[in-house]
Amino acid sequence: MTDNDLAGNVSGTAVQVGVVHGNITLTAPAATAPAWPVARGLPARATVFLDREREQHRTHTFLRKRGEGGAAVVLCGPGGIGKSALALQLAHDHGAVHPAMGQVHADAHAGSDVVLAAWVAALGYPVPGSGQPPQAVLHLWRSLTAEAAVIAVADDLDSPEQVTALRPSTGVLLATSRLEPVRFAALAPAGVLVVDLAAFGPTIAADLVHAVASDTGLCPSLPAEQVEDVVCGAAGVPHALVVAAATLAHTPPTTAPARRMRVLASPPTEDSHLDAELDTAYTALPPPLQQAYRRLGVLPHHHRFTTALAAALFELDEPHAQATLEALARRRLCTRLAAGRWRVHDLVADHARTRALADGDLVPAGGPDRNPVLGFALDHLLHHAARASHALRPLTPRRGPAFAGLAALDRDAVPSAQEATVWFADELTGLLAAITAAVDTGMDQWCWQLVETCWPYLQLHGRPAEWARAYPAGPDSARRCGRVDAALLLASQGLYGLLNQRDFPGVLDAAPALLEEARRAGDLRVEASVAQYRAIAATETGDLHRAAADLARAREIYEAEGLARGAALVARRFGVLHQTTGNHQAALRELRAAVDGLTQLGDALAAAVAQVSLARSYLALGHHDTAGHLLADAASVLGVQGGQQHRADLAETRADHARLSGDVLGERAFVVEAIQTRAAVAGLGDADVVRLQERLHTLPAPTGEPDAPTGVSR
Repeated sequence: MTDNDLAGNVSGTAVQVGVVHGNITLTAPAATAPAWPVARGLPARATVFLDREREQHRTHTFLRKRGEGGAAVVLCGPGGIGKSALALQLAHDHGAVHPAMGQVHADAHAGSDVVLAAWVAALGYPVPGSGQPPQAVLHLWRSLTAEAAVIAVADDLDSPEQVTALRPSTGVLLATSRLEPVRFAALAPAGVLVVDLAAFGPTIAADLVHAVASDTGLCPSLPAEQVEDVVCGAAGVPHALVVAAATLAHTPPTTAPARRMRVLASPPTEDSHLDAELDTAYTALPPPLQQAYRRLGVLPHHHRFTTALAAALFELDEPHAQATLEALARRRLCTRLAAGRWRVHDLVADHARTRALADGDLVPAGGPDRNPVLGFALDHLLHHAARASHALRPLTPRRGPAFAGLAALDRDAVPSAQEATVWFADELTGLLAAITAAVDTGMDQWCWQLVETCWPYLQLHGRPAEWARAYPAGPDSARRCGRVDAALLLASQGLYGLLNQRDFPGVLDAAPALLEEARRAGDLRVEASVAQYRAIAATETGDLHRAAADLARAREIYEAEGLARGAALVARRFGVLHQTTGNHQAALRELRAAVDGLTQLGDALAAAVAQVSLARSYLALGHHDTAGHLLADAASVLGVQGGQQHRADLAETRADHARLSGDVLGERAFVVEAIQTRAAVAGLGDADVVRLQERLHTLPAPTGEPDAPTGVSR
């Protein structure tokens, strides 16, 4: 096992919080901000919000009766009916009553595992390490929210099962969905309120049109016949009403009942009201704003983006891009989320994409020659992703041109590891969408490089679900570009992804072909990596002869190539292999070499992991004091930087040291810590957790303490 790999470890400072009070923001000073990404709280309320008193009263009454017992509310209705606006209104109101509750928000279409991983990280806690079962993050989410209630807002559920997965143990889940309310009816006995939103009636619709027009500051009042025309055309759909009102406020007044005539000529379907108003709004835009609007449809991002990315799309500098976005926001065609961050409603993004396709701004499968606008966006993302990736793992070999020269840049030219982590946390959904867009449009040169840039973040932070989405397109796109070397490197990272999922048979099946391809290509580094990965899988499946042979080959390559870090990591693997066979003298030799080599290279985290392994052999040989010093040194590093799995290994080894030293209370404390840490990663049913709980039952419990923990705590 290499450092920073299988257990989801993180480089740099990481903190854990016990209770999150109020909104979680990024306003802490840079010197003290945590390395793990933190939530930005909730998006702001809608600037104009009318009606829904009945739905609000019903929801607040339900939440008061439920208390903090993990309530869930699902707001159902078609697109544009105002579900998200109402969810945020309810969330802010509930937060005002319960200011101690943390607040998190996400688009649920990313998948429950992705959303929960982001929310766990947002609460300041390391995401369960890669290589753990999918339910690990669910167990941790429920444990964290059992201790500290949260208000979680999840937009666009695509199944009732997501309610069960995303619901906190205490606090409230406010979710939206376009599914029929009957799909959620079976959840009602479990404390889930389903609210079906309908279109506005004529009076409320007219009030909303007047309010939005007034809010623009351009039109304090509208003629009654124009308002009546809008109400007729929008059919009470709030988003359509808002766009229509903003369009009216920005265009010369007219008495022609254009919308009424349109409805009479061809009665629209429920889904077409917003499209019709967007057509009208687009036609009313000046040409520069029409182009900017279309290009937002090109955006390889899931409807959220930065001013800097928009500047790349618009071919403008950031101040002019900011002014363009503000003009579109005044027309209700995009929304400002925070300083420098924006959102486009998915139905608006779909309309903009249709316009982009019609006007040639986007050409499916057209390649880079026919998609220059998309190329601008991909270049921007790749430029920043390469720098963030380099900051996280500067020693990791890369093959992409985007990384050329980064190692020679001044330190100020690349972000810190902390800044890189926050950047990836903010942009990961967009990067995954960009990879998909690159595949769909034949932009292979960008595709494989974006996959390569995502690897360090997804590896360090244990995000196997996202890696499974990003990886498959990488090797094939690299081969289509004639980059066999890059394809091999990405394929080796894919093999590591199987290790992260603990798919050891999959690794053993895939490794031989990849080793053969690496040998044919003369790519020794990839060969060494694959040999090391297969050795890990072979050790886990009991094929120690295979593991020893593969580690010997990896060592031979690393030493011949002068790669000291690789050789030191192989020495650690050899030490663990000798421990498996009970040869602790041989293990001492290898593990001392690993600790010394990694310490000389300044890799404190990897050295600390090796120190824990070394302490095990010293304990086995009766050198308890030496083992104790090693464990104390390792704890000072792993307690800050280590992943959950490594901290669990440390706690269990310290329990062994306490037992051999006659410290029964110390042994018990460390066993409890090991149980809690392993359970947070793998769940209470994990075999190692069960084994540790059985050990705990053999130890005397202090007065007032239960024999074994029944849940996971921090």
